[in-house]
Amino acid sequence: MNPFSPAPARRRFVTFVFALLLASLCFAPRLVAQDVGQVSGTVTDPSGAVVPSANVTIRNLSTNATRDTTTNGQGSFQFTGLLPSPYEVSIPASAGFGAALTRVEVTVGGRATVDVRLSANASATVEVTAETGVQVNSQTQELSQVVTETQVSQLPSLTRNPYDFVALSGNISSGDQTSGGGSQNVTTRGVGFNINGQRSTGTEILLDGVENVTVFGDAVGIKVPIDAVHEFRVITSNYEPQYGRASGGVVSVATRSGSNNLHGTVWEFNRLSAYTANTVTNAQSGIPRGHYTRNQFGFAVGGPIVQDKLFFFGSTEWTRVRSSAGQTASVPTPQFLAQAAPSIQQFFSTYAGSNNFNFLGTTTAAQITGATLDANGKNGVVIPTANQNIPVFGKVAYTAPADAGGGLPQIPTILSGVSTTTSATAPRSSSATSTTRSPTRLALSSPRPIPSTTSARPSTIRLIF
Repeated sequence: MNPFSPAPARRRFVTFVFALLLASLCFAPRLVAQDVGQVSGTVTDPSGAVVPSANVTIRNLSTNATRDTTTNGQGSFQFTGLLPSPYEVSIPASAGFGAALTRVEVTVGGRATVDVRLSANASATVEVTAETGVQVNSQTQELSQVVTETQVSQLPSLTRNPYDFVALSGNISSGDQTSGGGSQNVTTRGVGFNINGQRSTGTEILLDGVENVTVFGDAVGIKVPIDAVHEFRVITSNYEPQYGRASGGVVSVATRSGSNNLHGTVWEFNRLSAYTANTVTNAQSGIPRGHYTRNQFGFAVGGPIVQDKLFFFGSTEWTRVRSSAGQTASVPTPQFLAQAAPSIQQFFSTYAGSNNFNFLGTTTAAQITGATLDANGKNGVVIPTANQNIPVFGKVAYTAPADAGGGLPQIPTILSGVSTTTSATAPRSSSATSTTRSPTRLALSSPRPIPSTTSARPSTIRLIF
């Protein structure tokens, strides 16, 4: 058997993928990432004195994963390596004090403070609801803002690019992205913003705590659908050393993960040229409005594999654009070709045929020379023709596959993400993370040509374990 035949190659690839997944599940608890948060606080009695050696338990309300610790001599406790999620901090009744129960929201890379004051009534339970969502950072000098799950899911984005919402933070500038001929639809799904006046290449992009930047640019490496994003934090100043190479700011994205509840969504977003107007340039030139149909559709689903132990989440989005737009080109006029050399006339006769264009306008040789003169009125382009006033080039309009307002024509581009989350009850005083998500990434791309065009655009399948 030929070891390089397609069948053995596919088997080797499948074996490699399963090996990566197994390794990620086995070694995930040892991984530390910048997307995790922490909860810390102090336990005091009714008089305000600290309570040492108090048992403290934190529980992830989505997965029921629990971790235990005890307060130190100063009555302080700390839980690190917490994934973004709502949590419950509880202290059982002991030593004549009543139980305490507090709920807190841990955001991506956030640090929540939960100070608990116990009751002197041993039969009473003190329930405290801490601040939900984003809290004021009182532990570090970091200046940042969290773009919440509600904002990601509810705010509009023309191309469904989650990084559009970086603009919600302060000290952010996107500049004039269309001044250089750019388009509102042409995006690399990168951040596309300047933070603190630095170049966009000075922005560090993290996906679940792992660097997610192309090596020689500022674009995003692994792209995920907007419905796969849980929330993200934009750090603009005074960030800590673990964020590494950033000179402008840090954008840390946390993807969604499964829970004990099965949940999912299906979507279809459609944009049609029928609801748009023609451009001013086309209207002035007599060029009709282009036509396009843009569809972005997909699904997101997550839930338990083993209750309270193993969870999954997957999301896939397809983008399909069919578009044709009016284009213009300058071609030699029959008057100009009549004065050209016989070989040139033969060339145009062979390859251009007998096309009789309806010119939108013409340009004479004298106009070309006058438009190209330098500041001293010299060194202009001279068209070699006996009569400088004859039309040399004519402007013609035609329709071709192009961006008519909905993006460049493309066959379905697939963006998909799959995450696995393992949960377990960690032993007391253990530093291991009770809920872990491996940052292993695998990307596959298969370029396919766009029908009726001469270019190619990759259709990419991305798997995230």
